[in-house]
Amino acid sequence: MFQETYVDRRPGESANDRNDRAIRVAADWYSKHVDNSVDVVLLSNDAENRRLADEMKIKNTSFENYIGAMSGQPHLVN
Repeated sequence: MFQETYVDRRPGESANDRNDRAIRVAADWYSKHVDNSVDVVLLSNDAENRRLADEMKIKNTSFENYIGAMSGQPHLVN
């Protein structure tokens, strides 16, 4: 367990919501600890997870947008 990124499950929080929060915390920590030449992007198809990542100023996108942007071929998602 890495203390700086470990998150306890909050009362009433679903396991999925805790996992999403843990991923956001890890992405935030990682983005602050890597060389500026590395672009940390949280990929998620969960709109609420991305909205919360936005609030934390974590760069994020959906898989579809990421693949389309990286490949220039958005049809690869289907």
